[in-house]
Amino acid sequence: MLKVYFTALTSYDGDFHFHYREIIRLLKKNGCQILSGTQIINQKLFNRDAKLKKTDIFKRETKLIQMADCVVAEVTKPSHGVGGEIVFALTQTKPVLGLIYNGNENKISPMLTGNPSDNLFLESYTVEQLPYKVRDFIKHINNLKKRKGKLIVIDGGNGSGKTTQAQLLIAYLKQQKIPVKSVDFP
Repeated sequence: MLKVYFTALTSYDGDFHFHYREIIRLLKKNGCQILSGTQIINQKLFNRDAKLKKTDIFKRETKLIQMADCVVAEVTKPSHGVGGEIVFALTQTKPVLGLIYNGNENKISPMLTGNPSDNLFLESYTVEQLPYKVRDFIKHINNLKKRKGKLIVIDGGNGSGKTTQAQLLIAYLKQQKIPVKSVDFP
């Protein structure tokens, strides 16, 4: 089961609560476990969190981000907290889906839209498109989790020691009981 950290603007004005509820519903429908984010749409949980020390919330949320396979953030409404969570997730190499309600793309901070991270996926959406945006991201993350191993290419001119380096690396990995496949091509 994919572990998802959901985040969005937490000030309880209600503008986008339908969207937040729908995103959480879709994540659950796609077989995800929600590690955080339900407090955004549940007044009782929200009020309980308001009584906690800021340091306790910080520790809890950073731990949950570290436990998550990915982060899904509704970023249409600006929030320093959401921005901080996204940056923290990216420093932990967590894939992040940033959902922007259609027509608001130009209102998003360049610190988000200009971020070159390969792990940041920004998507515009309408309510009708939301199920597909969420589903496609979850499929992508599940595919990433299935991939195993690394590709190492040793390049160089004739006589530079490529074969020797490859043999030493393969021997070391096998000694560490790490499965290895190698291909030698001209």
